[in-house]
Amino acid sequence: MLNIFHAIQHERFFELPDADKSGVLEFLAQRIGDVSCAGVVEEIQQREQEFNTGIGGGVAVPHVRTIGGDGEIRCVVGWSAQGIDYGAVDGRPVHLIVMYYIPDLQRDAYLKEIAGLVKMLVRHDIFTALAVVPDLAAARCLLLSWEGNR
Repeated sequence: MLNIFHAIQHERFFELPDADKSGVLEFLAQRIGDVSCAGVVEEIQQREQEFNTGIGGGVAVPHVRTIGGDGEIRCVVGWSAQGIDYGAVDGRPVHLIVMYYIPDLQRDAYLKEIAGLVKMLVRHDIFTALAVVPDLAAARCLLLSWEGNR
């Protein structure tokens, strides 16, 4: 979960534009940093066609992995007040999208990160909480308040 909270605290947390799923994924991919945006967008869009990453509870976790890559995991987080029609497993709109770029050597760290996110989903009603916060600053405060309660 460190990558999520680091992204939220360090200017990689964005209010999502009113857009469809494809537009939102492109918006976030352009902000993930230090990687080819075109390659990330294409790979994430392809992965979403194969397997929807809307995990339920108002959260989606699109990601792309590199082969043979090293370096650090990159993460960018987006919040939507109205929710995105994402095709999530539970049919609810998505309010929080956590996008990852995962170097191959960081796969285990990514899996631990996702396990922490799922625990947070179970512990907190993210869908209800993020659907009613009034703005990005309030969403940031809410998410950071959960950091100590992981």
